[in-house]
Amino acid sequence: MNQPIPTNWFVKTEKEVLGPFTPFDLLQQACIGKLLGTSELSANPQGPWLKAETLDSLEMEWQVTPENGDPLPRCHVMALRTWVEDETVQPYWDILHIPSGESYDVVDALCSALLSQNRWLEERLASTPASEPAPDTENLSTQELYIQMDSAKKQSTKWQRLYEEEVQRNESHEEMLLADNEKLRAWQRKAAERIKALERRQTTLDETRGNSGNLESFSGDHDLAMAYQELNLQLTHLLDSLDLKSRQLDESREQVRELKAELRQERHQAEEKVDRVSELHEDTLNHLNEIEQSHIQLTRSYRDLNDRLIQLRNQEPGTPAPQKTTPSAPKAAETPKPTPSKPGKINMT
Repeated sequence: MNQPIPTNWFVKTEKEVLGPFTPFDLLQQACIGKLLGTSELSANPQGPWLKAETLDSLEMEWQVTPENGDPLPRCHVMALRTWVEDETVQPYWDILHIPSGESYDVVDALCSALLSQNRWLEERLASTPASEPAPDTENLSTQELYIQMDSAKKQSTKWQRLYEEEVQRNESHEEMLLADNEKLRAWQRKAAERIKALERRQTTLDETRGNSGNLESFSGDHDLAMAYQELNLQLTHLLDSLDLKSRQLDESREQVRELKAELRQERHQAEEKVDRVSELHEDTLNHLNEIEQSHIQLTRSYRDLNDRLIQLRNQEPGTPAPQKTTPSAPKAAETPKPTPSKPGKINMT
């Protein structure tokens, strides 16, 4: 027989035991990043204690891996919003979805979670009938849904802006690499011209040495030999430097190609996300307009019914309404306001 799920929980920290908390309180702490998968929970202040990641209701299915670092404790996907805002987690770090084993970027996982939250809020709003007056508790929940939807939209806009700034930084980095490539090409042309000049000078020296037969047989042979050795050494260093610059140029070109491919992919993903957010925004605005019109009609109906109720209360029981010709009762001669058609007619007895 399965044991019932506790309604109160306690959280154990290094210094003290906090609580009691409801399951909803624990989920809220997980969504803002205060409760991690390694946090210890228990239904009693004395224990036994278990890790928060073992509770399926907390949805701690994600694990962030920093660059050149060990993975962080498991967390709720909405905790990424708080961690990125305070720069505890970087948007380009990898995050692993443990049930599926798939890896994403932090910014992609958070944007997907915010869009899913928007769709869930829209479905809840769509399931609420707009033509019938709801009780106060339901109106309060609908108002909270509006607040949550507005917050989710702001978060989506912020992450979209962050993504666009990252794309702009990649483009500026690409422009810098292209400028460096142009400088390397110019330097390569100058080096090639210098090599040709040195080769011509070496050819001249070889011809001179061949004609003389022996550099030591004519005057100035020692200086010429030293100059030849120096030029040969400079040529060797220049060729080595040219080979190094060529390898650096090839690496830069390969990096530029990779960055271009990543940039095209990121642009495509950004365009798809912008389209989805735009469609969601338009649908939400249309739905809000419909709800606002329904609210206006309900308000008018309520005012009309309230006026009729006040008129009926002012009349004495069992006494007919005053005639129009009586000068002392001007209120009974007023024309009653029309009753709206949508809320329905109320028969008073």
